[in-house]
Amino acid sequence: MIQRAFPSYLQKDTTKIIDFLQQNDPKDFKTIGAETVCLNGEFLELPQRVYFGEFNTQSLTLVQEQMLNCLYLCHCNGHLREYYLRELLAVKEDFALPFIAKLFGDYVIEILEVLQRELPNDTRDKLRDFFQANPLYKRRIESRIASYWDLFYQNTYPDLKKYVGYQLFQTIVK
Repeated sequence: MIQRAFPSYLQKDTTKIIDFLQQNDPKDFKTIGAETVCLNGEFLELPQRVYFGEFNTQSLTLVQEQMLNCLYLCHCNGHLREYYLRELLAVKEDFALPFIAKLFGDYVIEILEVLQRELPNDTRDKLRDFFQANPLYKRRIESRIASYWDLFYQNTYPDLKKYVGYQLFQTIVK
């Protein structure tokens, strides 16, 4: 699964990340589900969820560490997703965009608040282009926003348009 989560020009780095994860967490390392997106004309498959621990990354290059941080944005632990989002917000590499985009449909409101407050303007512009190139994925994220609002936040935000997830997404796609 992870093999197809990054652009082909990062193939060697992707293999290194897979080996790193299998060596450090051979029993618990797994991915669940996949979502197909297009990035710069290349189709990628993002894992819906990943399960592995946190590791010392001294043996990885900066790019490999950033790639691993992207995978943490799919992690089953919301605290880790939020932590590694903050780590990735300064990354200017396009390969991080699909992983950041995925979090617009997250149910953890603290993650949405980080995106709303800290997402750089140039990344917002790139995400706008990304969602325009991925209309089905955009609709899936919109659906998740509405579903999570309905399940978890409707009492706090009786109007969907007042919900942080909705407001944030509208600033990107409009």
